[in-house]
Amino acid sequence: MAKQLKLSKDKEKWAKQFKPQYLVGEPLRPNYEIEKNTVKKVERLTNKMIKEFEREIIKLFKKESPAYFAQDASISSQVRILFNKLEDKFYSMFKLEGNNIANYMTNAVNRHSKSQLQNSLKKLSGGISINVKDLSQETKESLKAGASQAASYIRSIQSEYLDAAAGFTYRSITQGEGLKDLVPQLQILSGKTKRNARLLALDQTRKTNASLDDARMKQNGITKFKWNHSGAGKTQRKTHVEFDGKIYDLNDPPYDRTVGKKVMPAELPYCRCFKTPVIEFI
Repeated sequence: MAKQLKLSKDKEKWAKQFKPQYLVGEPLRPNYEIEKNTVKKVERLTNKMIKEFEREIIKLFKKESPAYFAQDASISSQVRILFNKLEDKFYSMFKLEGNNIANYMTNAVNRHSKSQLQNSLKKLSGGISINVKDLSQETKESLKAGASQAASYIRSIQSEYLDAAAGFTYRSITQGEGLKDLVPQLQILSGKTKRNARLLALDQTRKTNASLDDARMKQNGITKFKWNHSGAGKTQRKTHVEFDGKIYDLNDPPYDRTVGKKVMPAELPYCRCFKTPVIEFI
């Protein structure tokens, strides 16, 4: 039995009588409200960029007729000037707001992770309130690095959008019919960008939650977990369905043959799996 976790008298009596191989805590699930708020913030920022870009580029195109585009290079020059202006503006906007969103997400997830593990250990111990240890300095540094990485991913939304929008815009000038070709392409790009922004926000929130859970479990003497497959989503990883309900070690997670490496719940892109702390009863 894990010495780091004290059991209540009733729990210990029950365990000695029934001799279970494992004692199981509460599942460590991502917090829906934190996910929703993070997604909302990222979507608001993304929508602001898309609306302004579409408004400015349409305004510029309406100054000239489509036939004029192929005859004069000035429209290309004007587009380039506009792109440089918007690129500078959006970079600054996403840098500031991306950092704010990432800091909100990591701080909120940190509080949730601590509270949830306390509840899980309380169930494991049979009702004893466990004072979950604070994060080590090493984990705090990892948390900061995670926030920086999340902010970087958020900033990538604007650069990927502008790169694609630039390609559509210049092709509509040199090969197409101006707005007639450009508007439908921008509508498709807008939908794709918004979907990707939402998935990115969800994915980063879940990854941060999972990594903090791992660190806190280890610091509190819990090294084993039960894999929980979410069962959500239109497509499901077959290997993760196979992992569902099985016990693994934090230091030796299961091998996922589809990616050729060992993985943890929520580690792979858009994975919704989560873990439940367990202790081995010997």
